[in-house]
Amino acid sequence: MKNQGRLSQWQDDKGFGFISPLPSGPRIFLHISALPDAGQRPKQGDLLEFVAVKDSDGRLKAKRARLLPESAAMASAPGPKKIKSKTPKVARRPGKAQPKSRLGRALGLVSIFALVLATLAWHKLIPIWLPGVYLLLSLLAYAVYAKDKSAALAGDWRISEGHLLLWALLGGWPGGLIARHHLSHKSRKLSFRLAFVFCSTLNLLLLGQAIRGQWLTPLI
Repeated sequence: MKNQGRLSQWQDDKGFGFISPLPSGPRIFLHISALPDAGQRPKQGDLLEFVAVKDSDGRLKAKRARLLPESAAMASAPGPKKIKSKTPKVARRPGKAQPKSRLGRALGLVSIFALVLATLAWHKLIPIWLPGVYLLLSLLAYAVYAKDKSAALAGDWRISEGHLLLWALLGGWPGGLIARHHLSHKSRKLSFRLAFVFCSTLNLLLLGQAIRGQWLTPLI
């Protein structure tokens, strides 16, 4: 039997939360994989229709869930008032960068790096094929991040953070940086962000030392 409820708790970076059934009842676990329309991300306070089932441990979880407009709230709910989420909405802080602005900054930084590589290759300070290597590694890194994001949404086995960071260290950090903000993946966890910056910076330092020490001269 289909039920209705409101998303009273939601962790978008982890892809799960809890539904408070209408008009009342114990809260029910919801995973992003239960929503067929993965392109539309739910948010706290949304109205949903779902089928409640029990897992192997006897806990309630939602299946075949879908987002509903506010006008579809069940008529059996007591009173004419709309049921609001108990958790107050957190106002956005003026100085906090939003996803689109973070993606724009990432694209700008990668564009500057690509221009610097092209200039160095033009002046024969690095091999002409080196920018192509960075491009290939970046494309592969983006694909790996996208695969890990899909695994997170589906609840499958994940790619280790060490493996993701290795791509940044090898030179795929531009693709990893874009993937983190474009896919909203690994963009909130502070420890990973710091490790990503460290690996990316180390790669740039090694590149700079190779240019200063003329290690790449025989390859030009």
